[in-house]
Amino acid sequence: MKKVISLLGMILLCCGISYATKVSITDNWKFTPSDSENFASSGLDDSKWRTVSIPHTWNDKDIIDEQRGYRRAASWYRKHLNIPLEMKGRKIVLLFEGVGSKADVYLNGEHLKTHMGAYTAFTVDITGHCKFGEKNILAVRADNSSSLGEVLPPVSGDFSMLGGIYRRVFLQTYHPVHFDFEPYASTPVLVQTPVVSEESAQVKLSCRIKNDADKNSKLSLVFALLDKEGKVVSRKKMKVKVDVGQSLPVDLEMASVNNPHLWSPDSPYLYTLKATIVDDKEGTLLQEVDSPLGFRWFSVDKTGFYLNGEYLKLRGAARHQDYWGLGAAIPSEINYQDMKLLKEMGANFIRISHYPQDPEIYRACDELGLVAWSEICIVNEVKKNETFALNSAEMLKEMIYQNYNHPSVVMWGAMNELWDYHDEAIRLAKELERIKKELDPYRLSCVAFHAFTWEKPYKQNSKEMFNISDINAVNVYESWYHGNFSTIAPMFDKFRNYSENKPRFLSEFGAGSDERVHTYSPRTFDFSPEFQLAFNREYINQMESRPDYVGY
Repeated sequence: MKKVISLLGMILLCCGISYATKVSITDNWKFTPSDSENFASSGLDDSKWRTVSIPHTWNDKDIIDEQRGYRRAASWYRKHLNIPLEMKGRKIVLLFEGVGSKADVYLNGEHLKTHMGAYTAFTVDITGHCKFGEKNILAVRADNSSSLGEVLPPVSGDFSMLGGIYRRVFLQTYHPVHFDFEPYASTPVLVQTPVVSEESAQVKLSCRIKNDADKNSKLSLVFALLDKEGKVVSRKKMKVKVDVGQSLPVDLEMASVNNPHLWSPDSPYLYTLKATIVDDKEGTLLQEVDSPLGFRWFSVDKTGFYLNGEYLKLRGAARHQDYWGLGAAIPSEINYQDMKLLKEMGANFIRISHYPQDPEIYRACDELGLVAWSEICIVNEVKKNETFALNSAEMLKEMIYQNYNHPSVVMWGAMNELWDYHDEAIRLAKELERIKKELDPYRLSCVAFHAFTWEKPYKQNSKEMFNISDINAVNVYESWYHGNFSTIAPMFDKFRNYSENKPRFLSEFGAGSDERVHTYSPRTFDFSPEFQLAFNREYINQMESRPDYVGY
Protein backbone atom coordinates (compact mmCIF):
# COMPACT_ATOMS: atom_id res chain seq x y z
CA MET A 1 0.00 0.00 0.00
CA LYS A 2 2.90 2.37 0.73
CA LYS A 3 4.08 1.99 -2.85
CA VAL A 4 0.65 2.91 -4.18
CA ILE A 5 0.38 6.02 -1.99
CA SER A 6 3.90 7.05 -2.95
CA LEU A 7 2.95 6.75 -6.61
CA LEU A 8 -0.19 8.82 -5.99
CA GLY A 9 1.86 11.52 -4.34
CA MET A 10 4.35 11.60 -7.23
CA ILE A 11 1.53 11.94 -9.78
CA LEU A 12 0.00 14.81 -7.83
CA LEU A 13 3.34 16.61 -7.49
CA CYS A 14 4.15 16.23 -11.19
CA CYS A 15 0.77 17.19 -12.55
CA GLY A 16 -0.48 19.60 -9.89
CA ILE A 17 -3.86 19.20 -8.26
CA SER A 18 -5.64 20.12 -11.51
CA TYR A 19 -5.05 16.84 -13.34
CA ALA A 20 -6.92 13.51 -13.13
CA THR A 21 -5.26 10.33 -11.83
CA LYS A 22 -6.16 6.67 -11.96
CA VAL A 23 -4.27 4.20 -9.78
CA SER A 24 -5.02 0.50 -9.36
CA ILE A 25 -5.58 -0.71 -5.80
CA THR A 26 -5.24 -4.45 -6.14
CA ASP A 27 -2.87 -5.67 -3.41
CA ASN A 28 -3.22 -6.31 0.35
CA TRP A 29 -6.96 -6.83 0.51
CA LYS A 30 -8.35 -8.84 3.43
CA PHE A 31 -10.91 -11.53 2.68
CA THR A 32 -13.25 -13.78 4.65
CA PRO A 33 -15.70 -16.33 3.18
CA SER A 34 -18.34 -15.50 5.79
CA ASP A 35 -20.98 -12.86 6.35
CA SER A 36 -21.76 -10.40 9.16
CA GLU A 37 -23.00 -6.81 9.32
CA ASN A 38 -20.14 -6.09 11.72
CA PHE A 39 -17.60 -6.64 8.93
CA ALA A 40 -18.27 -3.12 7.62
CA SER A 41 -17.15 -1.53 10.90
CA SER A 42 -14.06 0.64 10.77
CA GLY A 43 -13.07 -0.65 14.23
CA LEU A 44 -13.04 -4.34 13.25
CA ASP A 45 -9.77 -6.25 13.60
CA ASP A 46 -9.30 -7.97 10.22
CA SER A 47 -5.64 -8.95 10.76
CA LYS A 48 -6.51 -12.66 10.84
CA TRP A 49 -8.45 -12.52 7.56
CA ARG A 50 -6.74 -13.99 4.53
CA THR A 51 -4.67 -11.55 2.45
CA VAL A 52 -5.57 -11.63 -1.25
CA SER A 53 -4.91 -9.66 -4.41
CA ILE A 54 -7.52 -8.40 -6.82
CA PRO A 55 -8.80 -9.83 -9.15
CA HIS A 56 -10.07 -12.53 -6.78
CA THR A 57 -12.85 -15.11 -6.63
CA TRP A 58 -13.62 -17.63 -3.92
CA ASN A 59 -14.77 -20.07 -6.62
CA ASP A 60 -11.41 -20.63 -8.31
CA LYS A 61 -11.10 -24.16 -6.89
CA ASP A 62 -14.59 -25.44 -6.02
CA ILE A 63 -15.76 -24.82 -9.57
CA ILE A 64 -13.40 -27.53 -10.87
CA ASP A 65 -13.26 -30.01 -7.99
CA GLU A 66 -15.00 -33.38 -7.89
CA GLN A 67 -17.85 -32.15 -5.69
CA ARG A 68 -21.18 -31.15 -7.20
CA GLY A 69 -21.93 -27.42 -7.13
CA TYR A 70 -19.88 -24.46 -5.95
CA ARG A 71 -20.20 -21.90 -3.17
CA ARG A 72 -22.90 -19.30 -3.80
CA ALA A 73 -23.15 -16.97 -0.81
CA ALA A 74 -21.84 -13.66 0.53
CA SER A 75 -18.21 -12.89 1.42
CA TRP A 76 -16.42 -9.77 2.60
CA TYR A 77 -13.35 -7.84 1.47
CA ARG A 78 -11.63 -5.05 3.36
CA LYS A 79 -8.78 -2.70 2.45
CA HIS A 80 -6.99 -0.02 4.43
CA LEU A 81 -6.70 3.13 2.30
CA ASN A 82 -4.45 6.05 3.16
CA ILE A 83 -5.61 8.92 0.96
CA PRO A 84 -2.94 11.66 0.77
CA LEU A 85 -3.71 15.05 2.24
CA GLU A 86 -2.80 16.57 -1.13
CA MET A 87 -5.98 15.09 -2.58
CA LYS A 88 -8.20 17.31 -0.46
CA GLY A 89 -10.34 19.47 -2.71
CA ARG A 90 -10.34 16.81 -5.42
CA LYS A 91 -13.17 14.50 -6.43
CA ILE A 92 -12.27 11.00 -5.20
CA VAL A 93 -13.95 8.06 -6.93
CA LEU A 94 -13.61 4.28 -6.72
CA LEU A 95 -14.04 2.32 -9.95
CA PHE A 96 -14.93 -1.37 -9.71
CA GLU A 97 -14.70 -3.15 -13.07
CA GLY A 98 -16.66 -6.19 -11.89
CA VAL A 99 -18.00 -7.71 -8.66
CA GLY A 100 -20.06 -10.90 -8.67
CA SER A 101 -22.98 -10.59 -8.42
CA LYS A 102 -24.27 -7.99 -5.95
CA ALA A 103 -21.90 -5.50 -4.32
CA ASP A 104 -22.40 -3.39 -1.22
CA VAL A 105 -19.64 -0.83 -0.68
CA TYR A 106 -18.86 0.76 2.69
CA LEU A 107 -16.29 3.36 3.71
CA ASN A 108 -15.46 3.82 7.37
CA GLY A 109 -18.58 1.88 8.30
CA GLU A 110 -20.91 3.98 6.11
CA HIS A 111 -22.85 2.24 3.34
CA LEU A 112 -22.30 4.17 0.10
CA LYS A 113 -23.58 2.03 -2.75
CA THR A 114 -25.32 -1.16 -3.82
CA HIS A 115 -24.61 -2.37 -7.34
CA MET A 116 -26.56 -5.17 -8.97
CA GLY A 117 -24.90 -7.22 -11.71
CA ALA A 118 -21.61 -9.08 -12.00
CA TYR A 119 -20.52 -8.07 -15.46
CA THR A 120 -20.58 -4.27 -15.68
CA ALA A 121 -18.46 -1.63 -13.98
CA PHE A 122 -19.64 0.88 -11.40
CA THR A 123 -18.25 3.87 -9.55
CA VAL A 124 -18.51 5.01 -5.93
CA ASP A 125 -17.98 8.70 -5.09
CA ILE A 126 -16.17 8.81 -1.75
CA THR A 127 -15.26 12.52 -1.84
CA GLY A 128 -17.40 13.60 1.10
CA HIS A 129 -16.86 10.41 3.07
CA CYS A 130 -13.11 9.83 3.17
CA LYS A 131 -10.52 11.07 5.66
CA PHE A 132 -7.48 12.75 4.09
CA GLY A 133 -4.05 11.94 5.46
CA GLU A 134 -5.58 9.21 7.63
CA LYS A 135 -6.49 5.56 7.40
CA ASN A 136 -9.80 4.73 5.71
CA ILE A 137 -11.47 1.33 5.84
CA LEU A 138 -12.98 0.23 2.55
CA ALA A 139 -15.29 -2.78 2.94
CA VAL A 140 -17.11 -4.63 0.18
CA ARG A 141 -19.74 -7.31 0.63
CA ALA A 142 -19.85 -9.47 -2.53
CA ASP A 143 -22.76 -11.86 -2.96
CA ASN A 144 -23.35 -14.47 -5.69
CA SER A 145 -26.25 -16.25 -3.96
CA SER A 146 -28.53 -18.18 -6.30
CA SER A 147 -31.56 -16.41 -4.77
CA LEU A 148 -30.47 -13.24 -6.59
CA GLY A 149 -31.78 -14.85 -9.78
CA GLU A 150 -35.28 -13.84 -8.72
CA VAL A 151 -34.48 -10.19 -9.37
CA LEU A 152 -31.23 -10.19 -11.36
CA PRO A 153 -30.14 -11.91 -14.56
CA PRO A 154 -28.87 -14.49 -15.19
CA VAL A 155 -31.38 -16.82 -13.55
CA SER A 156 -29.34 -19.78 -14.79
CA GLY A 157 -27.11 -20.68 -17.70
CA ASP A 158 -24.50 -22.99 -19.14
CA PHE A 159 -21.86 -21.00 -17.26
CA SER A 160 -21.07 -20.39 -13.60
CA MET A 161 -21.97 -17.25 -11.65
CA LEU A 162 -18.79 -16.85 -9.65
CA GLY A 163 -18.39 -14.57 -6.62
CA GLY A 164 -15.78 -12.01 -5.70
CA ILE A 165 -14.10 -8.78 -6.74
CA TYR A 166 -12.93 -10.56 -9.84
CA ARG A 167 -11.91 -7.57 -11.97
CA ARG A 168 -9.68 -4.61 -11.21
CA VAL A 169 -10.38 -1.77 -8.76
CA PHE A 170 -9.09 1.78 -9.25
CA LEU A 171 -8.85 4.89 -7.09
CA GLN A 172 -9.51 7.86 -9.36
CA THR A 173 -9.18 11.58 -8.70
CA TYR A 174 -10.67 14.44 -10.67
CA HIS A 175 -10.89 18.18 -10.55
CA PRO A 176 -14.33 19.10 -9.22
CA VAL A 177 -15.13 20.30 -12.76
CA HIS A 178 -14.95 17.24 -14.98
CA PHE A 179 -16.60 15.09 -17.65
CA ASP A 180 -19.58 13.43 -16.02
CA PHE A 181 -19.47 9.64 -15.98
CA GLU A 182 -22.53 8.94 -13.86
CA PRO A 183 -24.87 7.22 -13.38
CA TYR A 184 -23.52 4.33 -15.50
CA ALA A 185 -19.70 4.56 -15.17
CA SER A 186 -19.92 5.83 -18.72
CA THR A 187 -17.09 6.58 -21.08
CA PRO A 188 -16.71 10.36 -20.65
CA VAL A 189 -17.33 11.45 -24.25
CA LEU A 190 -19.68 9.43 -26.46
CA VAL A 191 -18.68 9.29 -30.13
CA GLN A 192 -20.98 8.61 -33.08
CA THR A 193 -20.04 8.26 -36.74
CA PRO A 194 -23.48 8.44 -38.39
CA VAL A 195 -22.29 8.87 -41.99
CA VAL A 196 -19.10 7.24 -43.25
CA SER A 197 -17.84 6.66 -46.77
CA GLU A 198 -14.49 6.32 -48.49
CA GLU A 199 -14.61 10.05 -49.23
CA SER A 200 -15.61 11.51 -45.85
CA ALA A 201 -16.78 10.74 -42.33
CA GLN A 202 -18.96 12.60 -39.86
CA VAL A 203 -18.15 12.73 -36.15
CA LYS A 204 -20.75 13.63 -33.52
CA LEU A 205 -19.90 13.96 -29.84
CA SER A 206 -22.01 13.94 -26.72
CA CYS A 207 -20.90 14.54 -23.14
CA ARG A 208 -21.85 16.28 -19.91
CA ILE A 209 -19.68 18.68 -17.92
CA LYS A 210 -20.22 18.37 -14.16
CA ASN A 211 -19.42 21.20 -11.76
CA ASP A 212 -18.92 19.89 -8.23
CA ALA A 213 -16.91 22.96 -7.23
CA ASP A 214 -18.15 25.79 -5.02
CA LYS A 215 -18.26 28.42 -7.76
CA ASN A 216 -19.48 28.77 -11.33
CA SER A 217 -16.94 27.96 -14.03
CA LYS A 218 -16.19 29.40 -17.46
CA LEU A 219 -14.49 26.75 -19.54
CA SER A 220 -12.97 26.02 -22.92
CA LEU A 221 -13.70 22.58 -24.32
CA VAL A 222 -11.32 21.32 -26.97
CA PHE A 223 -11.96 18.17 -29.01
CA ALA A 224 -9.20 16.99 -31.35
CA LEU A 225 -9.21 13.93 -33.60
CA LEU A 226 -5.74 12.50 -34.17
CA ASP A 227 -4.68 9.92 -36.73
CA LYS A 228 -2.32 7.04 -35.94
CA GLU A 229 0.71 9.31 -36.42
CA GLY A 230 -0.65 11.91 -34.02
CA LYS A 231 -1.66 14.43 -36.69
CA VAL A 232 -4.81 16.45 -35.96
CA VAL A 233 -7.36 15.78 -38.71
CA SER A 234 -10.33 17.56 -37.12
CA ARG A 235 -10.65 19.99 -34.22
CA LYS A 236 -13.46 21.75 -32.41
CA LYS A 237 -13.29 24.34 -29.63
CA MET A 238 -16.15 25.84 -27.69
CA LYS A 239 -16.72 27.91 -24.56
CA VAL A 240 -19.29 27.03 -21.91
CA LYS A 241 -20.40 28.27 -18.51
CA VAL A 242 -21.27 25.61 -15.93
CA ASP A 243 -23.00 26.65 -12.72
CA VAL A 244 -22.39 25.06 -9.34
CA GLY A 245 -24.03 21.63 -9.13
CA GLN A 246 -24.91 21.60 -12.84
CA SER A 247 -24.28 18.73 -15.24
CA LEU A 248 -24.27 20.57 -18.56
CA PRO A 249 -25.08 18.54 -21.70
CA VAL A 250 -22.83 19.22 -24.67
CA ASP A 251 -23.63 17.92 -28.15
CA LEU A 252 -21.63 18.94 -31.19
CA GLU A 253 -20.52 17.89 -34.64
CA MET A 254 -16.90 18.13 -35.68
CA ALA A 255 -15.67 19.00 -39.14
CA SER A 256 -15.90 16.01 -41.47
CA VAL A 257 -12.77 13.95 -42.02
CA ASN A 258 -11.82 13.68 -45.68
CA ASN A 259 -10.63 10.36 -47.12
CA PRO A 260 -10.71 8.58 -43.75
CA HIS A 261 -8.75 5.43 -43.06
CA LEU A 262 -11.44 2.78 -42.63
CA TRP A 263 -11.52 0.26 -39.79
CA SER A 264 -11.91 -3.40 -40.78
CA PRO A 265 -10.65 -6.84 -39.68
CA ASP A 266 -7.94 -6.64 -42.35
CA SER A 267 -6.98 -3.09 -41.42
CA PRO A 268 -8.07 -2.12 -37.90
CA TYR A 269 -7.08 1.53 -38.20
CA LEU A 270 -7.76 3.57 -35.07
CA TYR A 271 -7.93 7.30 -34.56
CA THR A 272 -7.81 8.91 -31.11
CA LEU A 273 -10.29 11.47 -29.88
CA LYS A 274 -8.63 13.76 -27.32
CA ALA A 275 -11.08 15.80 -25.24
CA THR A 276 -9.93 18.47 -22.79
CA ILE A 277 -11.47 20.86 -20.27
CA VAL A 278 -9.55 24.11 -19.62
CA ASP A 279 -10.40 26.72 -17.02
CA ASP A 280 -10.66 30.03 -18.91
CA LYS A 281 -9.71 32.24 -15.96
CA GLU A 282 -6.67 30.30 -14.79
CA GLY A 283 -5.72 28.70 -18.10
CA THR A 284 -5.45 25.42 -16.21
CA LEU A 285 -5.99 22.02 -17.77
CA LEU A 286 -8.69 20.38 -15.65
CA GLN A 287 -9.15 17.07 -17.48
CA GLU A 288 -7.99 15.29 -20.61
CA VAL A 289 -9.44 12.01 -21.85
CA ASP A 290 -8.58 9.85 -24.86
CA SER A 291 -10.95 7.51 -26.64
CA PRO A 292 -10.52 5.16 -29.63
CA LEU A 293 -12.40 5.99 -32.79
CA GLY A 294 -12.73 3.88 -35.91
CA PHE A 295 -14.48 4.83 -39.12
CA ARG A 296 -16.58 2.06 -40.65
CA TRP A 297 -20.07 1.59 -41.93
CA PHE A 298 -22.05 -1.59 -41.99
CA SER A 299 -25.42 -2.96 -42.95
CA VAL A 300 -27.27 -6.25 -42.87
CA ASP A 301 -30.09 -7.76 -44.86
CA LYS A 302 -31.28 -11.19 -45.91
CA THR A 303 -28.27 -11.52 -48.23
CA GLY A 304 -25.77 -11.12 -45.39
CA PHE A 305 -23.52 -8.64 -43.59
CA TYR A 306 -21.70 -5.79 -45.34
CA LEU A 307 -18.77 -3.84 -43.90
CA ASN A 308 -17.60 -0.69 -45.69
CA GLY A 309 -19.80 -1.66 -48.63
CA GLU A 310 -18.36 -5.15 -49.08
CA TYR A 311 -19.91 -8.51 -48.21
CA LEU A 312 -18.22 -10.05 -45.18
CA LYS A 313 -18.96 -13.47 -43.76
CA LEU A 314 -18.47 -13.25 -40.00
CA ARG A 315 -16.48 -16.24 -38.72
CA GLY A 316 -15.41 -16.62 -35.14
CA ALA A 317 -16.30 -17.96 -31.73
CA ALA A 318 -18.27 -17.34 -28.56
CA ARG A 319 -16.09 -16.67 -25.51
CA HIS A 320 -16.67 -17.13 -21.78
CA GLN A 321 -14.40 -15.56 -19.16
CA ASP A 322 -13.60 -18.66 -17.04
CA TYR A 323 -10.03 -19.98 -16.85
CA TRP A 324 -8.60 -23.16 -15.34
CA GLY A 325 -7.35 -22.48 -11.83
CA LEU A 326 -8.45 -18.83 -11.92
CA GLY A 327 -12.21 -18.97 -12.29
CA ALA A 328 -13.30 -15.57 -13.58
CA ALA A 329 -10.44 -13.68 -11.84
CA ILE A 330 -8.39 -13.38 -15.00
CA PRO A 331 -5.42 -11.01 -15.41
CA SER A 332 -5.96 -8.45 -18.17
CA GLU A 333 -3.05 -9.76 -20.22
CA ILE A 334 -4.72 -13.19 -20.48
CA ASN A 335 -7.93 -11.58 -21.71
CA TYR A 336 -5.99 -9.77 -24.43
CA GLN A 337 -4.03 -12.90 -25.32
CA ASP A 338 -7.28 -14.84 -25.86
CA MET A 339 -8.27 -12.33 -28.53
CA LYS A 340 -4.85 -12.61 -30.18
CA LEU A 341 -5.24 -16.38 -30.37
CA LEU A 342 -8.69 -16.00 -31.90
CA LYS A 343 -7.36 -13.59 -34.50
CA GLU A 344 -4.38 -15.81 -35.31
CA MET A 345 -6.81 -18.69 -35.82
CA GLY A 346 -8.23 -16.75 -38.75
CA ALA A 347 -11.37 -15.37 -37.11
CA ASN A 348 -12.81 -11.95 -37.84
CA PHE A 349 -15.62 -12.06 -35.25
CA ILE A 350 -16.35 -12.73 -31.57
CA ARG A 351 -19.57 -13.15 -29.67
CA ILE A 352 -18.77 -11.79 -26.20
CA SER A 353 -21.09 -14.23 -24.48
CA HIS A 354 -23.23 -14.10 -22.49
CA TYR A 355 -22.31 -10.92 -20.64
CA PRO A 356 -20.05 -7.87 -20.94
CA GLN A 357 -16.46 -8.84 -20.26
CA ASP A 358 -13.17 -7.26 -19.19
CA PRO A 359 -12.34 -3.90 -20.86
CA GLU A 360 -9.23 -5.54 -22.33
CA ILE A 361 -11.47 -7.74 -24.50
CA TYR A 362 -13.01 -4.71 -26.19
CA ARG A 363 -9.67 -2.94 -26.54
CA ALA A 364 -8.18 -6.04 -28.15
CA CYS A 365 -11.08 -6.32 -30.59
CA ASP A 366 -10.53 -2.70 -31.65
CA GLU A 367 -6.78 -3.08 -32.09
CA LEU A 368 -6.70 -6.56 -33.64
CA GLY A 369 -9.73 -6.22 -35.91
CA LEU A 370 -12.46 -8.46 -34.51
CA VAL A 371 -16.09 -7.55 -35.18
CA ALA A 372 -17.90 -7.95 -31.86
CA TRP A 373 -21.35 -8.85 -30.60
CA SER A 374 -21.74 -7.74 -26.97
CA GLU A 375 -24.70 -8.80 -24.85
CA ILE A 376 -26.14 -8.77 -21.35
CA CYS A 377 -26.91 -11.94 -19.44
CA ILE A 378 -30.63 -12.58 -19.74
CA VAL A 379 -30.30 -16.32 -20.24
CA ASN A 380 -32.94 -19.07 -20.16
CA GLU A 381 -35.59 -17.21 -18.18
CA VAL A 382 -37.21 -13.84 -17.55
CA LYS A 383 -38.66 -13.52 -14.06
CA LYS A 384 -42.13 -12.00 -13.84
CA ASN A 385 -41.42 -9.02 -11.59
CA GLU A 386 -40.63 -5.34 -12.05
CA THR A 387 -37.29 -5.49 -10.21
CA PHE A 388 -35.93 -8.07 -12.63
CA ALA A 389 -36.99 -5.92 -15.58
CA LEU A 390 -35.48 -2.78 -14.02
CA ASN A 391 -32.15 -4.48 -13.26
CA SER A 392 -32.04 -5.83 -16.82
CA ALA A 393 -32.60 -2.38 -18.28
CA GLU A 394 -29.95 -0.81 -16.03
CA MET A 395 -27.47 -3.54 -17.00
CA LEU A 396 -28.09 -2.87 -20.69
CA LYS A 397 -27.52 0.86 -20.23
CA GLU A 398 -24.27 0.20 -18.36
CA MET A 399 -23.00 -2.10 -21.12
CA ILE A 400 -23.78 0.40 -23.87
CA TYR A 401 -22.48 3.51 -22.12
CA GLN A 402 -19.27 1.78 -21.00
CA ASN A 403 -18.46 0.35 -24.44
CA TYR A 404 -19.99 3.01 -26.67
CA ASN A 405 -16.87 4.13 -28.51
CA HIS A 406 -15.42 0.76 -29.50
CA PRO A 407 -15.54 0.51 -33.30
CA SER A 408 -15.32 -3.26 -33.07
CA VAL A 409 -18.78 -3.48 -31.46
CA VAL A 410 -21.39 -3.82 -34.19
CA MET A 411 -24.22 -5.64 -32.38
CA TRP A 412 -25.92 -5.26 -29.00
CA GLY A 413 -27.69 -8.33 -27.61
CA ALA A 414 -29.84 -8.89 -24.53
CA MET A 415 -31.45 -12.34 -24.55
CA ASN A 416 -30.19 -15.87 -25.12
CA GLU A 417 -32.15 -19.15 -25.31
CA LEU A 418 -35.31 -18.16 -23.46
CA TRP A 419 -37.38 -21.20 -22.55
CA ASP A 420 -40.69 -19.35 -22.38
CA TYR A 421 -41.78 -16.29 -24.32
CA HIS A 422 -44.43 -15.25 -21.83
CA ASP A 423 -46.03 -11.80 -21.93
CA GLU A 424 -43.55 -10.26 -19.47
CA ALA A 425 -40.62 -11.57 -21.55
CA ILE A 426 -42.06 -10.01 -24.70
CA ARG A 427 -42.61 -6.69 -22.94
CA LEU A 428 -39.06 -6.72 -21.58
CA ALA A 429 -37.60 -7.61 -25.00
CA LYS A 430 -39.43 -4.66 -26.56
CA GLU A 431 -38.32 -2.29 -23.81
CA LEU A 432 -34.69 -3.36 -24.14
CA GLU A 433 -34.90 -2.93 -27.91
CA ARG A 434 -36.25 0.59 -27.38
CA ILE A 435 -33.32 1.39 -25.07
CA LYS A 436 -30.76 0.07 -27.57
CA LYS A 437 -32.10 2.23 -30.39
CA GLU A 438 -32.56 5.30 -28.19
CA LEU A 439 -29.03 5.20 -26.79
CA ASP A 440 -27.29 3.96 -29.93
CA PRO A 441 -29.34 4.22 -33.14
CA TYR A 442 -26.42 3.30 -35.40
CA ARG A 443 -25.64 -0.22 -34.22
CA LEU A 444 -27.53 -3.46 -34.88
CA SER A 445 -29.55 -5.41 -32.34
CA CYS A 446 -29.71 -9.19 -32.09
CA VAL A 447 -31.27 -12.04 -30.13
CA ALA A 448 -30.24 -15.70 -29.85
CA PHE A 449 -32.90 -18.45 -29.93
CA HIS A 450 -32.65 -22.07 -28.90
CA ALA A 451 -33.27 -24.38 -31.83
CA PHE A 452 -36.46 -25.86 -30.35
CA THR A 453 -38.04 -23.35 -28.00
CA TRP A 454 -40.16 -21.60 -30.58
CA GLU A 455 -41.93 -24.80 -31.61
CA LYS A 456 -43.53 -25.86 -28.34
CA PRO A 457 -47.29 -25.24 -28.09
CA TYR A 458 -47.06 -22.93 -25.06
CA LYS A 459 -44.68 -20.61 -26.95
CA GLN A 460 -47.51 -18.73 -28.63
CA ASN A 461 -45.54 -15.46 -28.42
CA SER A 462 -42.46 -16.78 -30.20
CA LYS A 463 -43.44 -15.34 -33.58
CA GLU A 464 -43.66 -11.90 -31.98
CA MET A 465 -40.16 -12.31 -30.56
CA PHE A 466 -38.86 -12.98 -34.08
CA ASN A 467 -39.93 -9.49 -35.16
CA ILE A 468 -38.24 -7.40 -32.43
CA SER A 469 -34.48 -7.30 -33.17
CA ASP A 470 -32.54 -6.52 -36.35
CA ILE A 471 -30.90 -9.98 -36.46
CA ASN A 472 -32.27 -13.34 -35.33
CA ALA A 473 -29.67 -15.88 -34.27
CA VAL A 474 -30.01 -19.53 -33.39
CA ASN A 475 -28.04 -21.97 -31.21
CA VAL A 476 -27.97 -25.36 -32.95
CA TYR A 477 -26.60 -28.60 -31.48
CA GLU A 478 -27.90 -31.16 -33.96
CA SER A 479 -25.73 -34.28 -34.00
CA TRP A 480 -24.56 -33.57 -30.46
CA TYR A 481 -27.31 -33.36 -27.86
CA HIS A 482 -29.82 -34.77 -30.33
CA GLY A 483 -30.14 -35.71 -34.00
CA ASN A 484 -27.32 -36.57 -36.37
CA PHE A 485 -25.58 -35.13 -39.41
CA SER A 486 -28.71 -35.59 -41.52
CA THR A 487 -30.76 -33.29 -39.24
CA ILE A 488 -28.40 -30.30 -39.38
CA ALA A 489 -29.46 -28.83 -42.74
CA PRO A 490 -33.21 -29.24 -42.07
CA MET A 491 -32.82 -27.27 -38.83
CA PHE A 492 -31.23 -24.35 -40.69
CA ASP A 493 -33.99 -24.50 -43.29
CA LYS A 494 -36.63 -24.52 -40.56
CA PHE A 495 -35.08 -21.48 -38.87
CA ARG A 496 -35.08 -19.63 -42.20
CA ASN A 497 -38.82 -20.24 -42.44
CA TYR A 498 -39.41 -18.89 -38.94
CA SER A 499 -37.14 -15.89 -39.49
CA GLU A 500 -38.12 -15.26 -43.09
CA ASN A 501 -38.06 -11.46 -42.86
CA LYS A 502 -34.89 -11.03 -40.80
CA PRO A 503 -31.18 -11.67 -41.31
CA ARG A 504 -29.99 -14.85 -39.59
CA PHE A 505 -26.93 -15.88 -37.59
CA LEU A 506 -25.64 -19.19 -36.25
CA SER A 507 -24.81 -17.99 -32.75
CA GLU A 508 -23.73 -21.32 -31.20
CA PHE A 509 -22.74 -24.81 -32.28
CA GLY A 510 -20.14 -27.23 -31.03
CA ALA A 511 -19.08 -30.70 -29.94
CA GLY A 512 -16.80 -31.58 -27.05
CA SER A 513 -13.66 -33.68 -27.28
CA ASP A 514 -11.08 -35.31 -25.04
CA GLU A 515 -7.56 -35.62 -26.42
CA ARG A 516 -7.21 -39.00 -24.66
CA VAL A 517 -10.04 -40.51 -26.71
CA HIS A 518 -9.49 -41.64 -30.33
CA THR A 519 -11.44 -43.81 -32.74
CA TYR A 520 -11.54 -44.97 -36.34
CA SER A 521 -15.36 -44.94 -36.20
CA PRO A 522 -16.37 -41.55 -34.77
CA ARG A 523 -19.98 -41.14 -33.68
CA THR A 524 -22.16 -38.62 -31.88
CA PHE A 525 -21.16 -37.82 -28.30
CA ASP A 526 -18.11 -40.06 -28.21
CA PHE A 527 -15.89 -37.08 -27.31
CA SER A 528 -13.25 -38.07 -29.84
CA PRO A 529 -11.32 -35.32 -31.69
CA GLU A 530 -12.16 -37.26 -34.87
CA PHE A 531 -15.89 -36.72 -34.37
CA GLN A 532 -15.36 -33.11 -33.34
CA LEU A 533 -13.47 -32.45 -36.58
CA ALA A 534 -16.17 -34.07 -38.71
CA PHE A 535 -18.86 -32.20 -36.78
CA ASN A 536 -17.20 -28.80 -37.28
CA ARG A 537 -16.63 -29.46 -40.98
CA GLU A 538 -20.32 -30.24 -41.46
CA TYR A 539 -21.44 -27.02 -39.79
CA ILE A 540 -18.84 -24.89 -41.53
CA ASN A 541 -19.78 -26.29 -44.93
CA GLN A 542 -23.44 -25.58 -44.21
CA MET A 543 -22.69 -21.98 -43.25
CA GLU A 544 -20.38 -21.33 -46.18
CA SER A 545 -23.09 -22.50 -48.56
CA ARG A 546 -25.71 -20.20 -46.97
CA PRO A 547 -24.88 -16.52 -47.66
CA ASP A 548 -28.16 -15.51 -46.00
CA TYR A 549 -26.62 -16.46 -42.63
CA VAL A 550 -24.68 -13.40 -41.47
CA GLY A 551 -22.07 -15.46 -39.67
CA TYR A 552 -21.17 -18.30 -37.33
